[in-house]
Amino acid sequence: MMEGAVSKLKFETVIVIGFGKIAQDVASKLLQYDVTLKLLQTEMQPFSTLESFAQKHDVAYQFKHTKEEIESSLLRWLSGNTLIISANNNYLFKGKLLTLKNVTIINFHNALLPNLRGRNAPSWAIFHQLEKTGVTWHYVDEGVDTGEAIAFSDVLVDKHDKAYQVAHKCMHAGLEAFSNVIDELLQTGSTPCLAKQPLRYDYLYLSKDIPGNGWLDIKQSTLENYRILRALDYGPFKVFPKALIDNDGDRYSVRAYQFIDEPSDKSVNSSESSIVINDEFGLLKIHVEKIEIEQG
Repeated sequence: MMEGAVSKLKFETVIVIGFGKIAQDVASKLLQYDVTLKLLQTEMQPFSTLESFAQKHDVAYQFKHTKEEIESSLLRWLSGNTLIISANNNYLFKGKLLTLKNVTIINFHNALLPNLRGRNAPSWAIFHQLEKTGVTWHYVDEGVDTGEAIAFSDVLVDKHDKAYQVAHKCMHAGLEAFSNVIDELLQTGSTPCLAKQPLRYDYLYLSKDIPGNGWLDIKQSTLENYRILRALDYGPFKVFPKALIDNDGDRYSVRAYQFIDEPSDKSVNSSESSIVINDEFGLLKIHVEKIEIEQG
């Protein structure tokens, strides 16, 4: 942050609320501006570096998880005209924060709104077999992902992309889109609203919603099961429970999977530790662990 300069910006204070790569990238971008920057982390993750980033750059930092704690911290941190940037944040803004005239709130969403509102949009992009998704920066209002958009950026979805890979692409696209609007927003206090994207997937997904309800089906095609596995796959991050599958009356949880998208005439047998689905689309090998059902 620039020391000793007279601020010509419309905001004295900028609060970044959220966690993960996009929150830190946004915070890093803001260091070049003459604002008082504050970081409010709302989820703890493996490999999180937001706190060390704050210490390195002498930026105010707090970790708060409950709704009451988050709201209290935000209200205490307000100073002058304040811009709140919600980046990978699960807290829903309500009440007083939305009515204060000196507060502007923008949010990052990893889909092209108004499509796929709510949680875990990269998973639902895969589940709905989209070849293109994207990101949206938008003003926050009383609804969930319903505020006016100020920036869009497209993201292509490969047929083998897992949810964590789509999410990673969205983080990169999100920073680029943010960089295109933040200067004008800080300088003028606003930025033009954009026309909404065509509405094709009018869903509001909650954290309890799971692609395919978390179940595979050996009677379905390899592609159908592979699609659900990819939609559930966030790598080391436990966003969803492990996928489940029934085979000959036994129930299994999925440990890992491999897909070869070439038809094969070779017969590959299932075993106690793996279930194989083979059809005209390819071969899907699912590494499993049997779930022992207690007899009541």
